[in-house]
Amino acid sequence: MIQKLWIVFVFCAVWMQSVTGQVYNSPYSRYGIGDFTDPNFVLLRGMGGLGSSYADNTTINPVNPASYSSLTLASYDVSLYAEYARVSDASVSEDRWQGNLEYLGLAFPLRNYKNELLDPKKRKVKFGMAFFAKPYSRISYNVTTTEVREETSNILRNFTGEGGTYQLAWGNSVKYKSFSAGLNLGILYGLIEDKQQVVLENDPASVSDFITSNYSMRSFLYDFGVIYELVLNKKELEEVKSAKKKKLNFGLRGTPGTGFITQGEYSHFGNNLNLGINDTIELNQAIAGTGQLPLTIGGGITYYNGNRIVIGIDAEYKQWSSYENTIRPSQTFIDSYRLAIGGKYRPDDRGFGTFLERTTYTGGLYYEQDPRIVAGESLTNYGIRIGASMPFFYQQNYSSVNFNFDIGQRGNATLIRENFIRLNVGLNFNDDSWFIQRKYN
Repeated sequence: MIQKLWIVFVFCAVWMQSVTGQVYNSPYSRYGIGDFTDPNFVLLRGMGGLGSSYADNTTINPVNPASYSSLTLASYDVSLYAEYARVSDASVSEDRWQGNLEYLGLAFPLRNYKNELLDPKKRKVKFGMAFFAKPYSRISYNVTTTEVREETSNILRNFTGEGGTYQLAWGNSVKYKSFSAGLNLGILYGLIEDKQQVVLENDPASVSDFITSNYSMRSFLYDFGVIYELVLNKKELEEVKSAKKKKLNFGLRGTPGTGFITQGEYSHFGNNLNLGINDTIELNQAIAGTGQLPLTIGGGITYYNGNRIVIGIDAEYKQWSSYENTIRPSQTFIDSYRLAIGGKYRPDDRGFGTFLERTTYTGGLYYEQDPRIVAGESLTNYGIRIGASMPFFYQQNYSSVNFNFDIGQRGNATLIRENFIRLNVGLNFNDDSWFIQRKYN
């Protein structure tokens, strides 16, 4: 089983990088390093995004690496998504579809819980480890503007771009009694390409401008987190063995502002096929640059009533005003924040009821102040999410299909607005056969 999961993990990591550059039109992805992906995995997305303080024994939560040491089963998580959006401004609108593999993760405790049951010496320290690969940001846009001139030909400008960045990370966590801490170490890499074409409309004698710039981006990323578990009914748990644990999880996480390096090229050509003109105006094939990613701080509180009811709040702040990119220095950003509230409900948390009673139902709301400034106006993103986690057994282990619908809006109603419906589907496989110390009599 272990070997099979490793083969699938490596294959999906390579496949994800090769196919995620899908063509769709998201105009605001032109700014910065593109549209940012949600760092939460599907189950937590369905709760609005409670990654700062959420931890359980089967769920991979890469947002706060302190959660890994709460795992009791090895867990493999892979996700697909499909999205329909209507992009519109004051005069025109456009429908678009997109979908793809989104992320994959593998996490496990470093000591099997079966060994702990047989071990007379009870250990107070637990360890967890995780690997994950996912997109960090996406760029794909196609925007045309028209400058109307009465005495001369209108000027058409077409802006297109594609590419994005990806994150590969390794995480570790340790838990002592009620306190856990963790660290993710990883790399951020990607390729971004921008093109601009300037044409005089209905003027066959004019020379069109073609400008292309592309650059690769590399950075070392690390983020850390802590979670404190406060049990609310200790006395009841001591007196009644079947009592449900009621607790509060307090979580805090952060990512220091880290630098990145870029390597790119720039070309500017003049072209008129009718007149046979193809002139190189400027060409620079070795542009080196640097940049700075923002400081990120997040925190949250999650309440658990056994496995039946979970509800929480989450907040995040990113210092995007400190963002720099010497290759694209003319863009303005502001500090951003994100607020989320959500939870889940499972009618039968003991696993003996009907399929619908054993299904976990999720829901949440979120609101985000976007860091990008367009035409002097700030952008906002918000939405509502509803979903479910449906259980199934794979090789006698509890696993689940997680899905949710995300209905919301990105952008600004006075500029360009994106109204969207997104379906996220994740498969979570669990295995209890890792790191078993087998004994023979």
